[in-house]
Amino acid sequence: MKELTSTQRADEIASIQLSNRQSHGEYVTYTALSSDGVTTYTVTLHNGKATGCECPHHVYRAAKCKHMQAAAFEEAWGAPVVLGEMIEDLEQHVVDSIESGEMAIGTCATCPNSVKPGFVFCPWCSGSAAA
Repeated sequence: MKELTSTQRADEIASIQLSNRQSHGEYVTYTALSSDGVTTYTVTLHNGKATGCECPHHVYRAAKCKHMQAAAFEEAWGAPVVLGEMIEDLEQHVVDSIESGEMAIGTCATCPNSVKPGFVFCPWCSGSAAA
């Protein structure tokens, strides 16, 4: 099985479709749609912590599966954000901040290199650049 990067794993968890949230006192259950798009699994949480899932990964390996992680995230934070979309939003925010002057990029006091807001010298002139 191919090892996923942390970003790929986060996006995989965020893509899990959860429905049918039911509260039973300290317990909450969700229905999670399998990656085959047909099979569904019941995910159980106790006091916000995922405690079980009917999927084979959890049943046969006793491992915390992606359905459990998605349900726990959903319970704590609401619908998960796809990391790729979040990065695009962040990039746009940086561009907007620079264009509005909110995050003005300055020029080094001794050379034409750009410096971060609040800095006077670039990494090369300050001696902090990696050799």
